[in-house]
Parts: sequence; structure tokens; C-alpha cells
Amino acid sequence: MVYGNYLTIQPWSRDFSTKECYPFKAIVWMRLLGLSYRYNNKKLLRIIAGMLGKVVKIDYNTTVGRRGKFARFALVVDLKKPLKAFVEINGIPYCVEYERLPSICYKCGCYGHR
Repeated sequence: MVYGNYLTIQPWSRDFSTKECYPFKAIVWMRLLGLSYRYNNKKLLRIIAGMLGKVVKIDYNTTVGRRGKFARFALVVDLKKPLKAFVEINGIPYCVEYERLPSICYKCGCYGHR
């Protein structure tokens, strides 16, 4: 945050336009809440994160129990598509929380309005 506003940095692309209010793709940290301890190993966390989007980084501190009862991932998300609120693993739904996305509508799952 810079002077109370979110600063978003993204790699340059040919599609870049200053007319857009916000970027269409962003790297976002997200948490997967209540994840069972049996899923807290590096291979399974990478598979689970891959179900949510393109994986940039996984916080492996969750594998040693330092973070509590959630897994944390940095993923590339397409902000034009609805964001996932839940992910199902072995028939059990787990809640997904997005960190520092201020304008998420949790009814439609889209970014840009509340």
C-alpha cells in the first residue's frame, strides 16, 4: 500500500492499456482454510495450488505447522473470470481467501465491485 492505495505491478505485455482501471491478471496470495494435516506436504500442496491457478510460489512453512490450519499460495489469477470461493478435495469443500484484493464481490466472485 502506498498512501492508502494499493500499488499493483505487473510484467509488461503487448496487451497493456492505460485505459483499463485495473489489470486483468494479477499475482495474488491466497489461503486455503482448514486444510487437513495429511495434505501438508510439498507435492500435494503443489497439486492443490495447481487446481486454483498458475502457481508462482507456495509458502512451505505450512508443511511444518508454523502457519496454523491453512495453506498459503501465490497464484496468477484472471480478474475477468469469477474467483473461486471453495475448492473440493476428496469430496470436502475448503474455503479460499484472497489476500489484499479490496474490491471482490463475494456474490458473483468478480473483481472490481463489492
